[in-house]
Amino acid sequence: MHWSSSSLNRIVSSVKELKQKCSDDTNELKLRYAAKGTPLVYGVEPIEISDISVAAVDSGFSVKQFVSVDVMLLRSVGCVFHYSQNSSLASTSFYPSRVPGISIHSGIFSDPAESTAFRSLTRLNAELSCALQTVKIHSPELLLIDGSLLPLPSDKPPAPEDSGLAALYSETMELYNQLFQTCSETGTTLVGIVKDPHSQRLCTILSRDYPEIKIPSSDVFICNTMLLPFQRTSTFSYADNASDVAILRDLGNWPQQVRGFYMKAGEDLPYRVEFISQPQPEREREAVEVQAANLAGKLLALGSSHAFAYPSILIEVDMRAALTPKEISAVFSSLSSRSMTLSELRSNSRPFR
Repeated sequence: MHWSSSSLNRIVSSVKELKQKCSDDTNELKLRYAAKGTPLVYGVEPIEISDISVAAVDSGFSVKQFVSVDVMLLRSVGCVFHYSQNSSLASTSFYPSRVPGISIHSGIFSDPAESTAFRSLTRLNAELSCALQTVKIHSPELLLIDGSLLPLPSDKPPAPEDSGLAALYSETMELYNQLFQTCSETGTTLVGIVKDPHSQRLCTILSRDYPEIKIPSSDVFICNTMLLPFQRTSTFSYADNASDVAILRDLGNWPQQVRGFYMKAGEDLPYRVEFISQPQPEREREAVEVQAANLAGKLLALGSSHAFAYPSILIEVDMRAALTPKEISAVFSSLSSRSMTLSELRSNSRPFR
C-alpha cells in the first residue's frame, strides 16, 4: 500500500486542533448562555419506567432499478413494550405481527427526482400507517419513530399536481396530520429519534445568537464536543422556517410545534430527539424544558450506558423490520424469472467496478 505515516499524522493533528478549538468555543457559548439565564446544557437523570407501554415503529426496504421500472420491497413493524410496576418488561406486542410479510411497490419514472420521492413517500406512507394503527390499538404512552417527525423537502415530488405520485403524496401528508392529531387526542407522546443526524440547525441558531464565535457547521460534531455522557442540549425549534418550505406548509401548524434537542445517552455519539410541544405562550421556554427533561429521562432509562446507548425498543423493531439477503434475493429472482423484459441497469449488474 502506498501511503505515508506523515499524511496520517497530519490528518490526526488537524482533527485534534479542530476539536480543541470547538471545545474552547463551546465552553465560551455555555458561559454566555448561562449568564443570560438560559443554560445551553442540562444534565439528564433516568426516570423510572413503571406501568406504562412504549411503542416504536420502523421499516426495512430494498430497491432495485431496472431499465423500465423501479421495484421496492418494504416491511413495516410496530413493537410495543409493556412495563410492569417494578419497571421490568412484562410483555411485548407487535403490529401487524411479529414478522410481517413483505409488500412490493413499483413505479415508472423518467425524472430521477420522482424516483427518489417515490422511494421516500412509499416508506413514509407505510411507517405512518403502521404508527397510526399501533397507537389506535395499543394506546402507548410513548411512540418512538426511527427518524425525524417531519418529511424532507426532497420528499415532495416536483410539480406534484402533474406527477404520478400526486395521490401517494396527498395520502402521506394526510397520514402525518392524522398521526399528529391522534397522538394529541390520546395523550401519546410522539417522539422522533435521529441516530445519525446531518443537520446544521443547532449550529445555525448558535451562530445567529453569537456570530462572532465561529463554530463548525455540524450539529453532531459540536454536540459531541460540548456534551458529556448523560447530558443534553437545551431545546430548539426545529422548523422556524416552516412557511418557507413547501412540504411543511402542507402539514398545517404542526411543524411549528416540533422541538428538538441533542442527547448523549452514554459514550456513543449524541442523537437528536424531536417531539411535539404545545405550551402556554407566557411560560413557553420553561414548560418546553420541563417536557424535554422528562422525555430525556425516560429515553435514558429505555436504553443503556454501553457503547451503543440507544433505546432498546428501537433496536428490537429495527431487527424485526430488516429484510434479509435471502428474502431480497428470493423476491427479485422470482420477479426476473417471470419477465424477460426486466433488465437491470449496467451499474447494478456489471462484474467490474
